[in-house]
Amino acid sequence: MRVLLIIVYLLLTMVANAADLFAESHQHEHQAEILSLDHGKKWAVDAPLRQGMGNIRASAIRTLALPREEGLPQLAKTIAEESDRIIRECRLPSAADATLHTFLAKLLEHGPKLVAASSTDERNQSLMVIVEVLNHYGHYFDHPDWQDIR
Repeated sequence: MRVLLIIVYLLLTMVANAADLFAESHQHEHQAEILSLDHGKKWAVDAPLRQGMGNIRASAIRTLALPREEGLPQLAKTIAEESDRIIRECRLPSAADATLHTFLAKLLEHGPKLVAASSTDERNQSLMVIVEVLNHYGHYFDHPDWQDIR
């Protein structure tokens, strides 16, 4: 009987893991569909987007220049405030907006982790994801003078 319970438990665990993998795979496929260019060109940006993303990028650069734990709360706050303002004020075509929201969702996912993560490694990992998101943003949006963070 005990062996049977172990087998059932293992089967249920495998099914749950397979479902999680399918959901994650589907989510990545969905995000890939949302990221698009404007007929092969970068999307134009408006003033709220330019200012908001510029402020987030500047905050990330300042954070990288400080002892790591010092700048993280301010970067998290900047991401939250600027993302909120971008969402309220930015007016892009629907396809550009969908692409932008993919970037904002990732920033808003990892911003709070800069202060809430239980370890320095997790906080650093979220910071690196944020830097990657900002760098990737420049490949999709024609943001004047945008440069990758090194």
